[in-house]
Amino acid sequence: MLGNLAILCATVVLSYGMQMTKPHYADLTAPIPINGSMHDTVRARSFAVSLDKVIFARQLKTNQFGQEKLLTTSGLWAVVTTNLTATSTSTAVADGFWQGPTGLRYHQTERLGYRPDMPPHGVDPGLDKRSLFVFEVPPDQIRGAGC
Repeated sequence: MLGNLAILCATVVLSYGMQMTKPHYADLTAPIPINGSMHDTVRARSFAVSLDKVIFARQLKTNQFGQEKLLTTSGLWAVVTTNLTATSTSTAVADGFWQGPTGLRYHQTERLGYRPDMPPHGVDPGLDKRSLFVFEVPPDQIRGAGC
């Protein structure tokens, strides 16, 4: 009886220790930040990206359903041009975000609808793919931002 109680206590202590030391699910699935400068190739686990150009605008012209539309925003449009390539196997890059100098993150806009040059981007090893990411950001989130 005393042996069973000792095993039970050891199991509880071990389980509690494992629970407190394991990483949380959000930590396991969170983005892994990698820094780089404009025109540097930054390598992630399954793809590499090179930031070619960032253009800021107050208005965007786009074609939606065969009609030209003018999109406005209360902030600025940040149009980011990149080159993507897969590192070992074909993969898809489905999302990007703009991180302002204060740490706020802005996901790419959904106001443009589907376009072939917008995510998700299917990329293959050894083949560069030119791609766009478009964000709506407040003007104070431009200087010192990351993508």
